[in-house]
Amino acid sequence: MMMNPIEKAREVADASDLLGISAHAGELEIRKAWKRRAFEMHPDRGMGTNDELVEINRAYELLRSRRLSRPIDVGQASNADAAPIRERATAAKPPRPSLRTRDIAISRDDAAECEARLVDAPTIDATDHVPHTIQRTGRSVTYIVSSALEAGSNRIAVPTGFLVDTRKVAPVVVTFVTATMGALSYRLPEDTRARLFPGAASVTIRFGEPEA
Repeated sequence: MMMNPIEKAREVADASDLLGISAHAGELEIRKAWKRRAFEMHPDRGMGTNDELVEINRAYELLRSRRLSRPIDVGQASNADAAPIRERATAAKPPRPSLRTRDIAISRDDAAECEARLVDAPTIDATDHVPHTIQRTGRSVTYIVSSALEAGSNRIAVPTGFLVDTRKVAPVVVTFVTATMGALSYRLPEDTRARLFPGAASVTIRFGEPEA
């Protein structure tokens, strides 16, 4: 079915928005944006899904074919026999696409494994927690816990397999001491994050948020 000019323009605008570039971007800019976006959202990195990667590739092919189909203005070349003009990279960098926040519900099996990890190494004076949801934006991770933060020693067992690959890995237990309590957020220190969560840029634990 043939699309009318308005539908074609809308399709180009949607593809450009997906890659984070102008609808008038050149071939080089389109290719750079596609490679960056495909890398960021590749399922093997845990950032996106196969369907999202297909949409990114489809947007690239649409914009690329549209760009290549434009007639070359030979008047811009030094002479009529010159080779086709190479696309020049634009001076301004395209805006970086905003990263989508994903909520990942922790399965019953994973939650049970986290609880078992805490039971296997009991601590009398610590308050134990298990998250019910993982919130992820790029490489920034937030674990959401229904129980409130308690003053003193706190332990939380969290799944980390989604940061590594598809293989099964044991939950990680994080222990910390705080003087505050309630529905608060606790961001892991950089040394703890680097040691226990090497695949994450930041790790935050949000306490006191019941499961929806």
